[in-house]
Amino acid sequence: MSCGCGVLFKLVPGSGSWTETVLYTFNGTTDGEFPNPVIRDGAGHRFGTAVDGSSHNFATIFRLTP
Repeated sequence: MSCGCGVLFKLVPGSGSWTETVLYTFNGTTDGEFPNPVIRDGAGHRFGTAVDGSSHNFATIFRLTP
């Protein structure tokens, strides 16, 4: 069941079109909701933040791993 809390996805260019792959769907509880754009550090790790789904006074920090 989707709450509409946000997703992380990747786009891969193809021949004349793009392929979208959903990497993660936020459930709006302890994993957060409404993610912000992801950033990459110098080592190639990707990080992001989202509003904490259990209390809007905090944030969730996440790291994407292959």
